[in-house]
Amino acid sequence: MNNVTPINSPNDPELEQLLRSTFAEEAESVSPSADLQAIRTRAGRQGGRPRTLFRGLVAATTVAVVGAAVTIGVVVNRPAPVNEAVPMATSSDAGTPAGQPSATVEQTDPMPPRSTPGNPSDDPGSDQAALPVFWLDADNKLHREYHLRGNSGGDRVKAAIQLMISADPYDPDYVKGPWRPSDQVEVTRTGDALVVDLPSGAFADTAVTPATAQAALQQLVHTATAAIQVPGPVTILIDGKPGRAWGVVDVGEPMTRDVDARAQVWIDNPQHGETKAPGEVTVSGSATAFEGNLNWEVVDADGEVIADGYTTAGANGTYGSFSFTVDLEPGTYVVRVWEPSAKDGSRLHLDDHEFTVE
Repeated sequence: MNNVTPINSPNDPELEQLLRSTFAEEAESVSPSADLQAIRTRAGRQGGRPRTLFRGLVAATTVAVVGAAVTIGVVVNRPAPVNEAVPMATSSDAGTPAGQPSATVEQTDPMPPRSTPGNPSDDPGSDQAALPVFWLDADNKLHREYHLRGNSGGDRVKAAIQLMISADPYDPDYVKGPWRPSDQVEVTRTGDALVVDLPSGAFADTAVTPATAQAALQQLVHTATAAIQVPGPVTILIDGKPGRAWGVVDVGEPMTRDVDARAQVWIDNPQHGETKAPGEVTVSGSATAFEGNLNWEVVDADGEVIADGYTTAGANGTYGSFSFTVDLEPGTYVVRVWEPSAKDGSRLHLDDHEFTVE
């Protein structure tokens, strides 16, 4: 794991200092009433009760201080309001293959990994800055990967969109959709609103169904908002004006993320093709499933199941994170995660990634 201490985590030094000073200030502010001496005098006449009374006073003071600390903890740790349809990722694991950034653990909204072996630079202009890119699967559902910027220039949103329409996903189960490669991407931002202007050549594919076109537009909206960490809206233009994408869907009006566009189960870590160190390997991702139930397995190069189990994530349309660990020796493995059918136990919404341990 990286060594960056997340802000407002239990190990955050700023939070620790804030709580310490709050405890001290609150304790000093608790003063007994003028009747305390009289209470002590009366209690002294009743044998063993003074110690009990003193404990009661301490307990009351403790409750007041803890209450204050809890209040501050809530204020300090509360994340900024975001659209729940905008899942965000905040931490990453080590063991990145050459040219591929480390995968991330999803929590609030897509963020590139920071200060990890596969992404040593925090500079958004660096060639090593990882960018979130969304891809389509066979069911036109979205999956997220993190890709290095490489030769794609421009700001984060422009670079991420250029990767989306010109690069290829790591996982062969994903596709980039009906996009045609282009480096003529223009992005403008006003507040949280984005305008993405693409050339007509990016929409040159003529064999696109309305369902695929809608999914691809959501692919762009998710990628753009993930790259810049805003919920949108995103307005898509063709050659600087409203148009008809792939000849089947009108664009030019603001669009926001559709939570139903994303896959119901996805694995963030490890990414397909990633290399991990031997020993305990963490698998993590995001999903929504009936009552939050997920099954998983890890198979070796011979197809033998060497570990399996179950975990939980979000339930019934609400997405949530999952994580589990497997102790692995050097070799090539495939991890699979799916929702078990409540009807017959079949595998629903399965996602799998191949990775190497060495």
